Amino acid sequence: MDTQYVTEKVEAMYGDLNLPKDYFDYVDNEVFVSLSSEEDENLRTLVSRVDAIMRQAYIYAYEERYIRLDEYRPWLDRFRQEYPYDEHFIARYDAVFDQNGVIKFVENNANTPGMQLESMYFSEWLTPTGYTSHANRIRSSILDFWRRHRDEKWLKNIAILTAYTFEEEDHLVCRTYAEILSEIFEPSSLVVGDIYDMHIVDGQVFVRGIPVDAILSYFPLEFFLTDYEFADDFFQAVFDGWCFLANPIESIILQDKWLFATIYEHKSKFSEEDQLIIEQHIPYTQRKMPDSSDGWIAKWRFGRYGREIYKAHFEWEIVEESHYIYQQYFEPQSINEKNDFLVFSIYTTMWDMLWYIVRRQFRNTTDDRDNLVTMVYTDIAEHREPSI
Repeated sequence: MDTQYVTEKVEAMYGDLNLPKDYFDYVDNEVFVSLSSEEDENLRTLVSRVDAIMRQAYIYAYEERYIRLDEYRPWLDRFRQEYPYDEHFIARYDAVFDQNGVIKFVENNANTPGMQLESMYFSEWLTPTGYTSHANRIRSSILDFWRRHRDEKWLKNIAILTAYTFEEEDHLVCRTYAEILSEIFEPSSLVVGDIYDMHIVDGQVFVRGIPVDAILSYFPLEFFLTDYEFADDFFQAVFDGWCFLANPIESIILQDKWLFATIYEHKSKFSEEDQLIIEQHIPYTQRKMPDSSDGWIAKWRFGRYGREIYKAHFEWEIVEESHYIYQQYFEPQSINEKNDFLVFSIYTTMWDMLWYIVRRQFRNTTDDRDNLVTMVYTDIAEHREPSI
């Protein structure tokens, strides 16, 4: 299955993109990953425990007000003390196997996780005959979430927003969400746009002149807080209940990589079982810059797309300590003689691990390039009801 095939499939969905034939040139044809039902269940159990650890770490972070960036200060007192998981639409863990075959959770992309278009459709298109895709599970979970909140909150008009300054693919994701949600909302009630299409009048949020009851955000919240001129009015509308926001504002704390350091700073407060999970599956992370870069990497707190990661001490000269975390480095499990390795991107909602995609990370390149790998199940039903 080549990249031209994927590009043509996307063109067929939308019809007006005129994409280059190699637009999705990161689809990998060399590596194939399959998962049995037992492996899927074991990973699902582990992810649920890591999720619980993150929820507890959120409370510790809230209590100590450790997010000290000035732009958040006006809003911290309005954040909920316990994370509103029933309002969390989607998050994505990135995980890597070490050389001993132990999976390590290295990031939690809790605010605006990327690669959703690939996971919604590419996995289905690229699944060989005789194997099971997880595409139906994805779409069913999206609909379950929004159907419940539609009924509970009497939602009518939904805006699906990104930012024009970001990747072209982000706009495709928003259009894909609109296509999926049209099964439970009138198509005319779904507005796809940009954050600068939004304005607020007397607490009511409008997008392209249409009053909206909810926003599915596909834009980095930390940029929105600092750059959007109507941010104060918008968040006031959210806090006052005029507009439902998914993911919730509090997701900025889960997105912040400092939360990994908080886990270790409060490790003794977790149960013995969770302490073992932390030690085995979460790399040691701290806020203070080590004296030497040996065995460490530096990550910007709100880094995305694999950017702002520094491995050598001379690179740390540009690093401002208060905006970075320092994570102990481990050697990933190689899949070939070039030392390429796999990154598992694991998507979750409030109730469950939903699906995952796999990326092949190239080691012998200068740009940290990665490719999407075909991910299938060998004996798993296509849809599983939420386990709550």
